[in-house]
Amino acid sequence: MPATWKSSLDQPPGGRPPTITFQPATTQEFELKVTATWDPTGRADAPSPAAIRSGVQRMGQKLLPTAVEETLVVESLPGATPRGYHYTLSDKRSVGKPSTPDDYPYITQGMTSAGDLLLAFSFFFRTKDTPEREAVLAMLAGARVKTEAAVPGPLSLSLPGYPWGVRLDLAGFAITADEMNSARTARRIAAENRESSITLTAFLERVPESMDAKACRTYYAARLQRSPIMKGIAVRMSELGELAVLDYLIKDFQGVPINQKHVNAYLGQDGACLDVHLSKIQFVSGDEASWQPVLDSIRLEAR
Repeated sequence: MPATWKSSLDQPPGGRPPTITFQPATTQEFELKVTATWDPTGRADAPSPAAIRSGVQRMGQKLLPTAVEETLVVESLPGATPRGYHYTLSDKRSVGKPSTPDDYPYITQGMTSAGDLLLAFSFFFRTKDTPEREAVLAMLAGARVKTEAAVPGPLSLSLPGYPWGVRLDLAGFAITADEMNSARTARRIAAENRESSITLTAFLERVPESMDAKACRTYYAARLQRSPIMKGIAVRMSELGELAVLDYLIKDFQGVPINQKHVNAYLGQDGACLDVHLSKIQFVSGDEASWQPVLDSIRLEAR
């Protein structure tokens, strides 16, 4: 990322795809949003270029009625072997009119692969021939996934001031993030198992009042249901020992079939809630056996 840019991360609840926003540090000339989701083919290799191009084509056709352009031109990202595609459109409602802070006349939008991730990007800009557009396309064309060593076995997730932690057996998973907020009231771990194509986030935080597992599920499910991505999605609730569980299936993301299964497991103790989220792309019946050992391992233990 250029030194003159700034960035921010939006991590929605429930393990939904995170979005990174890039902007100039001192102006409002452009805004780049990149959302990462997992490989829609369900394999360790990347989605096929044809599948990505088809998804980008569908995205662009939805915007064409409000564009100055009458036809959609889909182009490949720079590189000898294309991994992504994009298009550029002009908003007929904004071109040639005084600009406002959140109104950009031009958009370059598309998708590309980075390892087993699918990156959907939208670059909003004010000046048609801005050089930042080429810099953005080059950056996206060079996107790669950083890999981490696999966790050998059980892991403990805890918060300062609590005499207990949460035990998780993450054998075969690689930790991709381990962070705590500045107030030290919430901790989040993210991990992935490349062999089974399962991703995991475990989130432990203090909550406004003491809750049991079912109350924690209700607390987080209310946030999840407010998300636009959950419109029309059926959520099933169940119990597994002391865990309160919910699960749901997202069939496509921005026009690309993903059949992504989500399972959230909750525990509550002493004014803190645990939310363990597992997901798998191109889920088929029987895949749940791959994450069952993780669910079976979740328990509170003294520190």
